[in-house]
Amino acid sequence: MGRRKNLSEQELLDRAMHVFRRDGFAGTSADVLVRETGASRYNLYSSFGSKEGLFAAALDRYNNEIISARFGPLEEPDADIDDVLGLLDFYGAAGSGPVAGIGCLLCNSAVEFGAQDQPDAVQRYFDRLSGAFGNALDNAKKKSQLRSNVDTVALSDALCASVLGLFVLIRAKGWVFEELSRRGVTPLLMDTRGSFNWRYLQGLAGLIRREKVDLIQSHLLGSNVYCSLAGLLTRRPVVATSPIAQRPGSVVRASGPVLRPPMW
Repeated sequence: MGRRKNLSEQELLDRAMHVFRRDGFAGTSADVLVRETGASRYNLYSSFGSKEGLFAAALDRYNNEIISARFGPLEEPDADIDDVLGLLDFYGAAGSGPVAGIGCLLCNSAVEFGAQDQPDAVQRYFDRLSGAFGNALDNAKKKSQLRSNVDTVALSDALCASVLGLFVLIRAKGWVFEELSRRGVTPLLMDTRGSFNWRYLQGLAGLIRREKVDLIQSHLLGSNVYCSLAGLLTRRPVVATSPIAQRPGSVVRASGPVLRPPMW
């Protein structure tokens, strides 16, 4: 066997970051890490102590390198609505780019770990995303790019939810597709390219009629907009939910009745 190349810590973390992003923490074994990073098992454990230590370091590097490049413009003192739209356009196009099927490491980790034992880096990511949107939206309001009565906190929450939802969907046909198939559900995938796609809306309405859908359920801002319109076109009731409806007494309005969602 040839001698292994000596990798810098940054190179090793970049390779480990890709593996965890693709396969998740539970789905990544020590043998896979050794094979795909090119480092020896001894070097991995002497540098990071454990698989958990390597994973935590990979999350931190992802947050500091990848996320900083995306969120940086929204964190600038003069950020405004153009920077918000720029980030949303980037994420909207990501589904057909190199991250299609693998998604975002931090979002994937949030889904994998759930509320229990969630890595600290995941919560820092959520806080940073919310703060970046909040900064840009507050500036946009000062510049009269938004109406004076717009609740920038609620809007920031909604945008965060949309971004997270996008990255869950970006994994299709991967994790989401396979999990639904395993549970006996046959997913039907439709491309939503563009900020607003009228042909997609028409196709969605046609699918609802063709499959004889009785009830439409949507989650997160973008899906809620499309499905509410599709509900109006097809005269089907819509249940629309959003993480911002977690406060006691809050309601979600759909094209059907007013619904009071459960506390999450």
